[in-house]
Amino acid sequence: VVVGDARGLTEDEEMAVKGAAREVGAVVTRVSLGGEVLFASHCVVLVNHYLDKLWHTCANPPGRTYSTSTRTTAARPVRRAAGA
Repeated sequence: VVVGDARGLTEDEEMAVKGAAREVGAVVTRVSLGGEVLFASHCVVLVNHYLDKLWHTCANPPGRTYSTSTRTTAARPVRRAAGA
């Protein structure tokens, strides 16, 4: 993964990336994260998320199910104010 900025890569940089990809038999695919300004750390998170969705092949156990109840199920009783 090569991440550029809003200006993109220079012609020399793009040729270097394509040459390196050719040496290892990889395909270069250009993508954009959109037109909004993003922090570099956010770009990395987005790229990791989509790469995981594309290439993640591990069999994951099902996710946890959480109650949507607003009541607490704690073992301790709820203390009420005197006279309530």
